[in-house]
Amino acid sequence: MRYWVFTTKPAHFKMAEALVPGETLDWPSFSHFKFENGDQVFFYQSNPVSQLIAKLEIERNDLPFSEADPRNDLRKWPQTFSRIPWLRLRVLQVAPIPFKPLQRGSLYYHTEFKPSPYPKLLHDNEIGYVMRAFDEAAEYQSDHEESPEGLSHRALQRIDGADLLVALLPSLIGGTISALSFNQLDDLITITLDNPTEGRSLILTAHGIQRANWQYQRFDHEIYGLRLNIVDTYINLRIDGADLDLLSNTLTVRPKG
Repeated sequence: MRYWVFTTKPAHFKMAEALVPGETLDWPSFSHFKFENGDQVFFYQSNPVSQLIAKLEIERNDLPFSEADPRNDLRKWPQTFSRIPWLRLRVLQVAPIPFKPLQRGSLYYHTEFKPSPYPKLLHDNEIGYVMRAFDEAAEYQSDHEESPEGLSHRALQRIDGADLLVALLPSLIGGTISALSFNQLDDLITITLDNPTEGRSLILTAHGIQRANWQYQRFDHEIYGLRLNIVDTYINLRIDGADLDLLSNTLTVRPKG
């Protein structure tokens, strides 16, 4: 099995209608590339999305144009590709948009991935990263199905002050991280979330830090969303807008002041 990336353009394809998990869509092949049934294909959508958006599997690599259904193709003459075989692809998974691990910046940072107008064959290190990212996307979607705020109920059961977090989090979306401190001696991180417009503030304190990553210089980044998941025996906290990701044993939530 090989793993490919196909680049799509929003102006050329109705991807939202075409990408339905479990269903198929037909795609023009490329004469200089040899695809095999069972190969996996990842769709990368260019600007303004700039992200891998779906995982698919090739069911047929020799589909004649007379049998193809180019319903999602917005180009004026899809029959231009009638002289080459088409692919029939089964949709395995659709990723949420936006989803940072699958966006171009994160892909390049971790794998040096560069999108191409032609099919791109992924290398081993790229395959590993992309597969893990799609697994994370599935977990992320599962958590959002459980709770509109994106909070895992399993994680909430282990949080001191979880009721306060559930009550105030919706009013903090669109707010900012106003402070962040790290106490290496006690192995804890304290994060202050503020939304002055709403008059709401929370302080999150993570104890027993196993992993901590953040990629910003200032604290005034807008909060897009917050996710809490159980990873092994730890709580994983991610605040999308601030590019914050940490893994800890416990999490305590209290009001500011």
